[in-house]
Amino acid sequence: MKRISTDALTKVEVEECIGDIDWRFYVTAACLLLANIVIAWDVTVISITLPTISFVLHGSAIQSFWLGVSFLVAATTFLPLFSAFADIFGRKPMLITSLVAFSAGSFIAGIAGNLHVLHFGRSVQGIGAGGIFLLSDLIASDLVSPLDKRRLNTALGAIWAIGAVTGPAIGEELAQNGQWRWIFWINLPFCIVATVVLAFFAKLKGATPGSIGPKLAKFDWFGFVLLGGSLVGILLGISWGGSLYTWGHTNTLLPLQFGIIGLVVYCIWSWFSPFQSIISMDGFMDRTSLGTFFGTAVQGAVIGAFLYFMPFFFTVAKVELMSLPPGVRWLPWMLPFVIFVLITFIAVSRWNLWLPAIWLGWALVVLGVSLTTLYTRNSSNAAWIVIAMISGSGIGILYPSLHTASELIAAQDESRARRTITNYTFFHFLGKTVGVAMGTCIFENELLKNLRRNETFSEFAQKYTNDAVALVARISVTPNGGAGSAKEQIMDIYIQALKMVWMIVAVLAALAFINSIFMMPKEKNRHDDLELDQAYVV
Repeated sequence: MKRISTDALTKVEVEECIGDIDWRFYVTAACLLLANIVIAWDVTVISITLPTISFVLHGSAIQSFWLGVSFLVAATTFLPLFSAFADIFGRKPMLITSLVAFSAGSFIAGIAGNLHVLHFGRSVQGIGAGGIFLLSDLIASDLVSPLDKRRLNTALGAIWAIGAVTGPAIGEELAQNGQWRWIFWINLPFCIVATVVLAFFAKLKGATPGSIGPKLAKFDWFGFVLLGGSLVGILLGISWGGSLYTWGHTNTLLPLQFGIIGLVVYCIWSWFSPFQSIISMDGFMDRTSLGTFFGTAVQGAVIGAFLYFMPFFFTVAKVELMSLPPGVRWLPWMLPFVIFVLITFIAVSRWNLWLPAIWLGWALVVLGVSLTTLYTRNSSNAAWIVIAMISGSGIGILYPSLHTASELIAAQDESRARRTITNYTFFHFLGKTVGVAMGTCIFENELLKNLRRNETFSEFAQKYTNDAVALVARISVTPNGGAGSAKEQIMDIYIQALKMVWMIVAVLAALAFINSIFMMPKEKNRHDDLELDQAYVV
């Protein structure tokens, strides 16, 4: 492979170069797809198996939910580091490092004998997953022409869609057979193969010119530590408040206060620091850029909340559906999601309808999430399936349309392409992190409040709240005592707690919809399909 410039190329010569891609490109692309489907499985599988893991390892509800939060906050925090290091050391070393970290985290999680070790493994997994996710986008922008880049991004989107459909089925099958450790072990052969093949055959963009030492010295290490520590402090305070400790308790207030103060200090430091901010909004203060980043954050929050809390509805309220084959219950969300990802990609690519697609996507998400608040244990299958299809369709429309918006923002100025990709990925993972942490806070506080109001369970309210995740497994196998039984009461209490989660998520989606109305169209560059200045070809 070699770097070429379009300055001396005719249109015919450029078109010939676009088609002249050797087998290394396809091998690299295949490895990227392999790594991404493993991450897609990991993201969707863990929430399905939480009750089983919590029951086996005797974990509290907060400890269980932090299996998701620790993964996501680690990915969010280390994304800027991988972005900067991808320029300092090159794409290939950082991609292999990400794969090794994800593999190591999977191994640690697979052998964990308690939740403390499992949290550590999940954090290491998250570091690797964030790097893989980010570098996939960066490599796509480096490796191929814009035309082929869109094709590779489509393939990455399709592989995530496949992972989203098959992940829940894998998780349910393993959980039902008591083989939850295999949700981590299954990652290893895929990651090892991808790592070895990439190490020998991939030819990716190398490091930027210059010595490594000065480039490392220019990285904002203080901002990196400050941002990560602040996020963890805020998330700890949010997840502990009201359930594990009262909101006025020192253990709740201290992490919240330090986290908020830390974020304020980080913003001030980023403004006046001599270093390039790790998450820089310089050049992104127009309403379309801000709307895109806010939209992808809210999209992440919606997805995070659904992935981690919708399984409770099925396990508690729809026990009769447990007899269905693994994964079937998730098809009303996943099939429309996959279908509309593909339809939207075609519409956006051919007619540049990304902005109307964003409006339609948010409208469907707001409608679907709002209707989800109507879910009860007596909801008919037809009712919850239709509502699920609305939500799944909206999310499916948003994925390619918001991604296209970020690509158009990057295309306005080539010098900020890497920062655009970094910001877009950072806010998406940040949104998922907030969605899970916020959902944990709302769900546990509502559950505790409703249990205390119930005469049957008021005495055990705190204990049941602390064991809320493991308790789900017990509820599903408890015989039904008829109308008004203790089982029906606890089922209704869980559903009411979930209702508040959906209400808050619906409000966030509505804000994102209103925000998207003020976004402005950005035209595609007519010469994109022939532009190869940033491409690597044979």
